[in-house]
Amino acid sequence: MEELPQSLYRQYLDIGAEHFDIKVVQQQILTEAREYIPDEIGDFELLATLQHYGDKTNLIDFTTDYLVALFFACDGKPRQSGRVILLPKKSKDKDYGYEVEKPSGTIRRAEIQKSIFVIAPQGFVTPDKDKVVYIPANLKLALLGYLRKHHDISTKTIYNDLKCHPLFRP
Repeated sequence: MEELPQSLYRQYLDIGAEHFDIKVVQQQILTEAREYIPDEIGDFELLATLQHYGDKTNLIDFTTDYLVALFFACDGKPRQSGRVILLPKKSKDKDYGYEVEKPSGTIRRAEIQKSIFVIAPQGFVTPDKDKVVYIPANLKLALLGYLRKHHDISTKTIYNDLKCHPLFRP
C-alpha cells in the first residue's frame, strides 16, 4: 500500500531531501508563526490552525464523519478516482506508529469538518490495503450532488468561514 504523507514530508521529498528531522522543521514553523499570534495558544492548536488554512505541517487531517470523508474523496480532481482511508482512531498506539489528536473547539473549520489529526513521527502513515475505499471518478459528481441535497454537505458548508469567501482568496 502506498504511504499517506504529511504535507511537510511531501514538500521535503519534492526538493530531494530524503532525510530531515521533522521535529526541527516543525519547531521552525512554530517559531515563525508565533510572531503573528498570541502566546496562549498551544503548539498542537497552532499547527492544527495552520494546517486548516493550507500551510504545510506534520499533521495529516482526517474526519470522524464518513459523509465528510466521502465529500473530501469526491471534491477536486474530477477525472481521478477518490479514496476514503480508514484508520484506527487510537491515540498513542505504538502498534500503528502514529498518534491521533482532536483540536479544541476554537478552530471553526476543524469543528465543522469533525477533524482529527494524525501525527506520524516518520512523516507518513501506510494504511492497510483493505482499509481504503476507492470512489470511481464517474461517480464523484453524483455523490457530491447527493451530499449537498440530502446532507447539506458542500464546499460552502465544509469551508464555512471568511477565509474561503471569494473576496479573501488570492
